[in-house]
Amino acid sequence: MNPHNSRIALDPPREAPPRRWRCQYCDQEGLWDELEALECTYVYLPCAYCGQTPECARDCPGIMALLGSPDVYVATDDVALKTRIEKEKAGRGQA
Repeated sequence: MNPHNSRIALDPPREAPPRRWRCQYCDQEGLWDELEALECTYVYLPCAYCGQTPECARDCPGIMALLGSPDVYVATDDVALKTRIEKEKAGRGQA
């Protein structure tokens, strides 16, 4: 199911619930639960690298290229990953 990824509130925040929402992509309107039950009809363009839509494949070469770039920092709390990165930097003399 293609979810409504971006919703705009139609009612002011001070209004008593239930508030109405509009999908920014397909323009369907309804209560939050109503939109949850409906599929977004917006047609996403496929990824230029893996060809999938609306989400890339797990092995998308475009994402791998971006994440492999030295200009990209991936924030994490994973101690094992941090340790591995530090070892790789030390091996390249960048410690």
